[in-house]
Amino acid sequence: MPYQQKGKIVFHVSIDPNRAALLVEDARANDSRPAAWVRELVHRHLASEKSSVADQYEEARAADDKAWVDSYKTRFEGRKKTSLDEGS
Repeated sequence: MPYQQKGKIVFHVSIDPNRAALLVEDARANDSRPAAWVRELVHRHLASEKSSVADQYEEARAADDKAWVDSYKTRFEGRKKTSLDEGS
């Protein structure tokens, strides 16, 4: 069952050991961590013509990018305010 953590939805996926070893090897060959590599593969699939939601992908990606920028700005402003308060 997926759950939310820090603005992301987290999925736990069980992969059989021999294919998991291939995943780790493939991720390393692409200079990536296995979880990041799986995330990239999922994103590529969702954007592909094979996906039933490909027509919605760009809108979802843009919304996720905006949420990330908004989150970054909020953190930056919070740190800026904290450092100003400490400097008083």
